Amino acid sequence: MKTTVYSADLKTYKLFRPQRLQTDVLILHGSFDIAADSEEIAADRQYVRTLRINADDIEQTIDGSPASILTIEGAKKIQEFIAAAVRDEHDLVVHCHAGQSRTGAVIEVAYFGLELPCVHVLKWQSGRKIAEKSEIVTMENFYNLYTPNRLWHRLFSQLYPVLNHEQE
Repeated sequence: MKTTVYSADLKTYKLFRPQRLQTDVLILHGSFDIAADSEEIAADRQYVRTLRINADDIEQTIDGSPASILTIEGAKKIQEFIAAAVRDEHDLVVHCHAGQSRTGAVIEVAYFGLELPCVHVLKWQSGRKIAEKSEIVTMENFYNLYTPNRLWHRLFSQLYPVLNHEQE
C-alpha cells in the first residue's frame, strides 16, 4: 500500500485520528511555539513512530534569540524518516503550529519530490461536534494551501534536486 501524507496545523493534529494503524508522525516544533500540552502528547501516542524536529519558522538566526533553524543534518533526518515510512508502507502525518510553512516544505518534498499522495486536513470543534475539511493536494492548489519556508526549501532541494525548479 502506498504511503499517504497528511498535513495539519496544531489544532487539527490534536483532533486528527489516523486512517490506518501503521501511521507515523513528523512534528515540526520550534522554540517560539507553545510547549506541548496533554492533548498534543496524547495525540502523539497513537502513532507507530514519532520524529520531533526543533526548528523555528525562520530563514536565518536572530541575534539574542533562542530560535533554532533547520540545518542540512535536520533535513537529512526528515528525509530518512520519510524514507522509512515509505519503505514500511506507513502513512505519515506532518504538522507544525500553522501547518503552512514548515509543513509546506515537507509536503513539497512528499508531493513533488517523491510523488506521494498528499491530503491537507483541517479539523475544528464546534461545541461537541468535530468538523473536518480534507483536500487532496494537486499542482493547482499546492501554493494556495502552503507557503514553504525558503530555507527549508533550499535545504530539501539539495536532497531532492527535482525541487530546484519549484518556488525559487
